[in-house]
Parts: sequence; C-alpha cells; structure tokens
Amino acid sequence: MSENQKEPQYKLRWNEDLRNKVMNSAKANNRSINQEIIVRLEESFQEDIEKYEDALKNAKLEFLLKELALRMGVFKITVSSTEDEYIQRQKEIEEMKRKELLVDDKKAP
Repeated sequence: MSENQKEPQYKLRWNEDLRNKVMNSAKANNRSINQEIIVRLEESFQEDIEKYEDALKNAKLEFLLKELALRMGVFKITVSSTEDEYIQRQKEIEEMKRKELLVDDKKAP
C-alpha cells in the first residue's frame, strides 16, 4: 500500500449493466463511483437495522397488548388493521361490559 493510499482496495468483478447503473447514479448524485458504492452499502445496512428495530417494536407491542388483555380478563386478542374489525371488537367489549353490569345488578340486594 502506498503512502497516498490509506484505505485498503478491493477488486470488484461486476457486469457492465450494473457498472453503468452505478455510474449513472454516481453522476446524478455528483459522487465518484467509489463514493456511490459506499453510500449505497451503508444505506443498505441502515435499512436492515431499521427493519430489525421495527420488528422488535411490533413484537413488544403485541406482547404488551396480550398482557393487557390477560389482565383485563380477555383471554384472546386479535390485533386487526382494518377499521371494521376494530369497531366490531369495540362492540364485543361493550357487550361483555353490559353483560357484566347485568350480572352485578342481579347480585345486588
């Protein structure tokens, strides 16, 4: 390695089509081909980290929802993404509450 070259080099074998894509992208972003490759690689690792973090947040949220449902006496919870299903779940919960109130009223002296 020469004095001017501080970073290690890596010989890359790639097809002409991919090289042209990288060259065009580098020109569009005002970067060298080397800079373009480095930026794209770094972004791909960041995307992997973000996907992992999102999956972890979703898993924690699902766990907390299930724990909350168990503590409330609801033994099955379904997390839905549609508004109709959400509204139906709310109606079911209200019906359960209403039935519990009726049972409590019957127990009252």
